[in-house]
Amino acid sequence: MKLLKLSLVLVLLSFLSDSALNAQILYSQNSSSSSSSNRGTPPTRRGPGGTRPPGSPLGDCPTTEHEISVIAPPNFHGITTVEHPILWVYIPYTRDQIHEINFRVENRDPNPQNRKTIYRNTITSLEQSGIIGIPLYPETPFLNNQVYEWVFVLNCSEKRRGIPHDIRLNSLITKMPVTEPNTDYFSYDIVTNTVQAILENNGTFADDPTWQALLKELELEHLIGENVILLSPE
Repeated sequence: MKLLKLSLVLVLLSFLSDSALNAQILYSQNSSSSSSSNRGTPPTRRGPGGTRPPGSPLGDCPTTEHEISVIAPPNFHGITTVEHPILWVYIPYTRDQIHEINFRVENRDPNPQNRKTIYRNTITSLEQSGIIGIPLYPETPFLNNQVYEWVFVLNCSEKRRGIPHDIRLNSLITKMPVTEPNTDYFSYDIVTNTVQAILENNGTFADDPTWQALLKELELEHLIGENVILLSPE
């Protein structure tokens, strides 16, 4: 895969805190979205997340035109140069289809005894489906050369203890020093950079060639034209 040029992120919201997250719609195509239609999932070359290959069961969640997907490279391991990155997930469901969404970040210390959850949050009030930006503001910022795993869990119905989640996605992210960018890996920051650049130019995502090229690079071109939503605290 041809790698995208790494650029530094301009953080969209510097006041976010560890609290329940609400949706701030950056771009909406209103009723033209068909992502919640029950037409089955088309074939794809990549899975939607590190633990859920294409075609795996959705539990109590309905099938949709496009699968829930991490906005990440096909190998699901990227880098960031910022202490509080924004990560992006395509969610084809709306609030009336979801019981709960939980999100957490764990450090991947080589010593399993030192691994711990550094951030967790709950996503609420997701009025529309779309590409969702999840800002990470743990009390301990991301540390240089540290690998983190972020885990996204979505349930369409309430689960008793011991019952598997409907959907579980995960991906890895490594914090790199700003002075030592590594272009051998995809930068998660470039998604945030692209979103912000389009907003600053008052553009529309569906028609923007940079946004189209980015999603094609990630083998997610079927998501061109979907809503873009940034989560913010209550």
